[in-house]
Amino acid sequence: MDDIKETVRTAGVGLSRSISSLTIRLGDTQLTGENDARTTVNIVLPVLLSKGVMSNISDVQRVSLDVVMKLAKVRP
Repeated sequence: MDDIKETVRTAGVGLSRSISSLTIRLGDTQLTGENDARTTVNIVLPVLLSKGVMSNISDVQRVSLDVVMKLAKVRP
């Protein structure tokens, strides 16, 4: 997402959208079993908070916060 070449940035944005969408679906207990959703959140949340939110790149921070907020909404 933070690259000089436009094609690389575009591919990075597309990848981040796909991974974000998949992560949110896997973390939603209505779409995924309770244990699998809990495992997903337990793996992803620490990475989003420590690496994503704390990143120097504003786009990475924004995407990370967006995923964290959406995961919080789908969790009971």
